[in-house]
Amino acid sequence: MAKPMVSIIIVSFNNCSFTRNCINSIYKNTLSPEFEVIIVDNASKQEAKDSLRKLSNEYKSLSVLYNPKNYGFSKANNLGAKLAKGDFFIFLNNDTIVSKGWIEKLLSHLQNIPDAGMVGPVTNAIGNEAKIDVDYIEPTIEEVNRIGELRERHYSGKYFKIKVLALFCCIISKELYERVGGLDERYVIGTFEDDDLAMKIYQQGLNLYCAEDVFIHHYHGVSFNKFSLVKRHFLFQINKFKFENKWNTKWVPHQNRPSLN
Repeated sequence: MAKPMVSIIIVSFNNCSFTRNCINSIYKNTLSPEFEVIIVDNASKQEAKDSLRKLSNEYKSLSVLYNPKNYGFSKANNLGAKLAKGDFFIFLNNDTIVSKGWIEKLLSHLQNIPDAGMVGPVTNAIGNEAKIDVDYIEPTIEEVNRIGELRERHYSGKYFKIKVLALFCCIISKELYERVGGLDERYVIGTFEDDDLAMKIYQQGLNLYCAEDVFIHHYHGVSFNKFSLVKRHFLFQINKFKFENKWNTKWVPHQNRPSLN
């Protein structure tokens, strides 16, 4: 039986140093399975585009799609998915650093949990139960790997059901992603596309899980926080209205795990 291939889809918008750190960690810490990296650039400045061209020359199986304008998070990921050759998709933010064995463990959980539609890791910075405490000051690859090894040692094979997986890092089969129609592009710029995808997965009779033994560092909000507080609030309210109207439900804010409240 042929081993599965994984397509890692990364949306970029400037922030070339973060993208390079992310890519470096992927190629240093990913031994198997076979994978490709697709970077979808949302009309970054020339400096960032030049940096992406260098990355595509440095690393095998890395390609870049240059969008003529900023299409936002959902459409950019959907465009990346259309180019992807993998049996499974990993959506990964460019402001992340991955730890050793991350893909193997995420894929193992997805394949072995009977009702898993999508699986994500734990992280240092996110607004739900996937957030854990970490003790490093600087997120070097070595420190991220140290936390990753600790999580694997203490939580090997463990996972829990989670209401919504933030799309900073998650794995889903190509078949399921296409069956649910990918990400809904009505959510402008970003926010609520992850809540929406969760709802579509639930409609398929499947659930979302967080892997306790997979750690990914997340800087969190590197691109979105460049907008003013007023604009971020406006985008949030607009997309919240669209979500509630589409699903005829009241959105419930995400919560951290009780130990972090």
